[in-house]
Amino acid sequence: MAYRGRSLDHYYENGFIERKFGNAINALKVNEYEAAQGYFDKVIKLDPEFQDAYFNRAYVRWVLKDNEGMCEDLAKAGELGDFEALFLLDRKCKE
Repeated sequence: MAYRGRSLDHYYENGFIERKFGNAINALKVNEYEAAQGYFDKVIKLDPEFQDAYFNRAYVRWVLKDNEGMCEDLAKAGELGDFEALFLLDRKCKE
C-alpha cells in the first residue's frame, strides 16, 4: 500500500502512524473527541488493518452518539481479531 507516493513502511519507519495514534489517544484523555476521531481516521486511512484504531474510534463514536459508526468499527476490529470488540459488538449492537 502507498500513501502520497510513499510505501506504508516509510510511515512506520518514521513513526508517523504511531504518532497519529498517540495524538488520538492524547485527545481522548482530554475529552477532545472530534479531534481524536480525526486522528483515528488518518491512522485507518494509512493502515486499514490497525485494529486498535477501529476499536478506539468505536469508543469515540459511542461518546458522540454515533451508534451505527460504533457498530461498524467494532465489527471491523473484530474482523481483524479483536475479541473484546466482538464481545461489545454482541452486547451493544444487536437490534
